[in-house]
Amino acid sequence: LLGLTRAVATSKTSVIISRTATSFSESLTLESGVSLYGGYDGANGFIGTRTNTAVLPTTSVNSNTAVLADSSVVAPLTVQLMNVTGRAGTALAGEDSYGLRLVSNTGTVTFDKCTITAGTGGSGAAGNAGNASAANSAGRGVAGAAGSSSRGGAGGAGGSGRLCSTGTTTPAGSSGGAGGYTPSNPMNGTAGTIGSDSTAGGAAGAGSAPGVCPASPTATAGGAPIAATVGAAGSNGVAGSGNGSSLSGLFVPPAAVQPTNGSDGAGGAGGGGGGGGTSLVTSVCTNFGGGGGAGGSAGGCGAFAPTAGFSGGSSIGVLISGGGSNVFSNCTLASANAGAGGKGGTQAAGALSATTGAGGSGTNAGAGGSAARGGAGGRSGAAPGGAGGHSISVLVSSGSSLTQSGSLAFAAGTAGAGGAAGSIATGGTAASAGRAGTKNAGSSFF
Repeated sequence: LLGLTRAVATSKTSVIISRTATSFSESLTLESGVSLYGGYDGANGFIGTRTNTAVLPTTSVNSNTAVLADSSVVAPLTVQLMNVTGRAGTALAGEDSYGLRLVSNTGTVTFDKCTITAGTGGSGAAGNAGNASAANSAGRGVAGAAGSSSRGGAGGAGGSGRLCSTGTTTPAGSSGGAGGYTPSNPMNGTAGTIGSDSTAGGAAGAGSAPGVCPASPTATAGGAPIAATVGAAGSNGVAGSGNGSSLSGLFVPPAAVQPTNGSDGAGGAGGGGGGGGTSLVTSVCTNFGGGGGAGGSAGGCGAFAPTAGFSGGSSIGVLISGGGSNVFSNCTLASANAGAGGKGGTQAAGALSATTGAGGSGTNAGAGGSAARGGAGGRSGAAPGGAGGHSISVLVSSGSSLTQSGSLAFAAGTAGAGGAAGSIATGGTAASAGRAGTKNAGSSFF
C-alpha cells in the first residue's frame, strides 16, 4: 500500500484504508508501529463502518505470502477489518501459500475483525527419471591372434572402460592368454588374465607331447572363463516421514531419502591361449603355435538413479515462527486445498556391456579360448512419491505463541494426497508412495 510507505516516511502511526470494488494486488510487509484500519468508505467521506463486512478491502497478491511481519516489527501495531487472501501456489512447483506469516517479530501484532485465508498449495512435480548409459560398444574385447608355424598367437587386449553418466568409469576387460610355441618343442598356452571381479581367466591349452609328431594334432584349446559379475542394484529411496519443520519462517516439508545409482558391471576375464602343436609337413615334424585367447569386454554402466517426487505445496492460513506476542480477536483464519505430492521418477535398468572377440585359430595346434563378456550394469534404486501438502488454519512453531481474544473461527481445505511411487524396471521393487498431508481447521504446533 502506498499509504503505508507514506506513513513510514512521515512518521505516522496509522493508515486508514478505503473499501474498493476490486482487490489490492499487493503483498504487504507490515511496518513497525504502523497500524492498518479498514472499514472506511472513501466515496462517502471516509465514514467508518467497522461492523459492515461489505466494506472490508480484500488483498490478493503476486506473492505466495499475502501479509508478512518480520523481525523489523519491534513496536506494537494493529491490523483491523481487512480481508487477506494469499495467492495460489505455483502449479507443478509444489509452492506453499500463506495468508499471513509472523516471523521473529518482537512487537505485539494484533489482528481484529480480520479474515485471513491462504491460497491453494501447488501440486508437486514428478521426480526426474533415471537413465542408463548406452551399451559400451567401445569396450569390446579384441580377438586373439591366430597361431602359425613361427609363433604362438598373441592374446587379445581387454576392452577399455567407459565414463558413465553416474560419473564412474567401468572396469576394463582383461587380456587373453598367448598361444603356446617354441621352435624346438610344443608348449602349453598361457591362461587368460583374471577379471576385475577376480574371476579366473580361461585355462591354458595343453601342448602336444614333446618329440612326438602325430598324424593329427593332440594340443588342446584354451579354456573360456565364467561370466563376469553383474553390477549390484541401487538402493530404493524412502518417502519423507513426519509433518515437516520451520526454516527461516517458512514451512519445510519432510525430505525423502533419494534412491542410489546402480553399480557398474565387472570387466570380463580373458580367454586362455591354445596349446602348441606338432604336425608332419612334407615329411618334416613341424611345431605350430596355439591361438591367442580373446580379450574380455569392459563392464556395463550402472543406471543413474531417478529422484523422488516433489512435495505438494501446503495451504497455511497463518504461520507463526519465533518472535513475541501475536493477538487475534474476532477473526476468521482459514486455509484452502493443499497440493498433491508428485510421482517418483522412473527407475532405469543398467547398461549392457560390449561383446567380445573370438579366440585365435590354431592350425595344427590348440585354438585360443573365448573370453567373458563384461557384466551388465545394475539397475538404479526406485523412487518414492512426494509428500502431500497440509491444509492448516494456523501453524505455530515451537517457542512461538498465539493469544486469542474474543471468538475465532477456523476453516481448512482438503489435504494433499501423497504422490505415487515411480515406475520400476524389470526385476525392480517399488519404493513407497508419499505420505498424505494433514487437514486441521485449528492450530497445529511443530
